[in-house]
Amino acid sequence: MVLGAVWAWRFADPGEYFVPGFWINGATFAGLVLSIVVGWPVVGVAVALARGASTEWRSNVRLRRRFGLATAILAAVFALKLVVQLPLYWAGEVAALGIAKLAMGIPLFVLTAWGIWLMVRGEELPGHPREE
Repeated sequence: MVLGAVWAWRFADPGEYFVPGFWINGATFAGLVLSIVVGWPVVGVAVALARGASTEWRSNVRLRRRFGLATAILAAVFALKLVVQLPLYWAGEVAALGIAKLAMGIPLFVLTAWGIWLMVRGEELPGHPREE
């Protein structure tokens, strides 16, 4: 938020407030896609870390695909933000852009995180210490 405010102040244009967010969304999208390509989907890494599991899940093709799909869904959210918000920025629709940014911020992230959680919650991870 502060970065956007400084950016807008520097360029003396309120619409410029949104530019750092475009770069962040683009970099996040690229990082998520890269994590899938190199075989370390971010969602799989996060789930393994949260559950205290090892990286053995990567040797299971089904798990790697499932976590890759979950990571792709998360990447799609960041791509969607750019697809919706960049045209509004280019059109100079600052008010509509602000509304879109709010709607596509925390509410969309929470909905996406919930969907991903539903997708991966029942997965047994190899190397996961079982609690009995």
